[in-house]
Amino acid sequence: MNFKIMRWFLIFIGMQILTLSIIGGYSLYLETDEENGIFAMNKTLISVKNSQNKSSKAFFTLEDINGLNDYSFTFTSVSPAETANGTSNIIGTNSAYINFNNLKFSSGSFFDKNADLSGEKVAIIDEKLAWDEFGSIKAVGNTLEISGVKFKVIGVISENNSIVGLISGSGLPNAFIPVKALFELDKTAKINSLQIQNDDTTLSGQNLNRALHVLNIAGKAPGDYYISDLNIKKVVIGQKPRIIVFFIGLACIFTILITFIDKLKGILFFIKNKVKTDYIINILKDHKKIIILQLLELLLFSAIIILILGIIKFDIYIPPESLPKELTDFNFYLNLFKKSIEEFNLNKGYLPSLTEIKLNSILSLSNRLFFTGLFIGFPILFINLKYCRVDSNNFNKEFLIICIIFIISTGLSSSIVFISGMTQKLHISDLAVLFSFNYILLIKNLYKKGKEKVKDNEKNMPYYPDGTGSV
Repeated sequence: MNFKIMRWFLIFIGMQILTLSIIGGYSLYLETDEENGIFAMNKTLISVKNSQNKSSKAFFTLEDINGLNDYSFTFTSVSPAETANGTSNIIGTNSAYINFNNLKFSSGSFFDKNADLSGEKVAIIDEKLAWDEFGSIKAVGNTLEISGVKFKVIGVISENNSIVGLISGSGLPNAFIPVKALFELDKTAKINSLQIQNDDTTLSGQNLNRALHVLNIAGKAPGDYYISDLNIKKVVIGQKPRIIVFFIGLACIFTILITFIDKLKGILFFIKNKVKTDYIINILKDHKKIIILQLLELLLFSAIIILILGIIKFDIYIPPESLPKELTDFNFYLNLFKKSIEEFNLNKGYLPSLTEIKLNSILSLSNRLFFTGLFIGFPILFINLKYCRVDSNNFNKEFLIICIIFIISTGLSSSIVFISGMTQKLHISDLAVLFSFNYILLIKNLYKKGKEKVKDNEKNMPYYPDGTGSV
């Protein structure tokens, strides 16, 4: 393969990875709210660490739940059970579950508070279970047998065909029933997950204190639970594409500054050399057109730097527990490593809720896009653009190819996100920074080519994009 074709192919690959990392990253951020109910990510999740030990006192009881009436909350207890045509996940919960989780119905609705309090034998099933049991998604009004007990189907949940739904699916169909009805079916069922609506939408840590207070009311030991403020999770997911754009913007600014300094040196050397034989007033008068054009170019560079800074700046959030008081505090890093090992061992008995499974799927996709974009896409694009051979004769052609690659990459990335079934919103300013990065590197290469062509006897004069070095 021709080296030039290979270079353009690598530029396309780098551009494709970066556009997908930015567009996909923001789509995953929007997906965090899309996958949740009316409270979106404004909630705190409390989950039992070791769900395999059924004798553990960490599980919540109905008495514990009844003591939380001052809070807006929901909970889940998952128990596999036999239906007429196979095994299903039976999820016991309360009527508030619909407020914390986004369930889209193809027919029917969720059960109300009366059914919740009375433990009525009603069920909400997903489309997979509807097909398995009734051969149709039009199952509302039918009777579903769970472990020999008859439940009336009052709602059918639409299948989540997005990439998040596909990744987070367990393979087993799901049925939601009032928790009291589940406890009648399965005497060993336990409530292992609790969701509480947040009062605080900031990152102050107040929601964690609120969760600890809830555990205190229930008489539980905080060490037996994973506690996650989903506000913080959402911020962490949302800042990843911004970090990528931040580094792209820094590369733009750094490149502009190098060119800015070179241009400024050219002007100063030119004036310094002329001062040897003439007064500075005469120099400025005789060469004012050249000098003014050069100064305007410097002002343009300054304006571009300010504009890019305005786009890429943001307040990054780093969890306090991940920051050492001193960079040389080796005990901190050792304890952090020990904690990760302990959590890995605890995870062996951990049973995540559906909410956590979906959130972990989003986090996993977000991490993959972030690291791929920052450590693969960005270096590939930067290296291949840096060594583009550009001069005044082929600049327009090279720039046109870059524009075409950018448009194709953006279109493909948008199509991938659309096909993945995720919510999409293009951040034009961030994509503009990526486009500017390509253009600025081409301009830098053009100036570099011009410098190389300056003759030894013209070193005291500014160089120009035409590569002549003449004034």
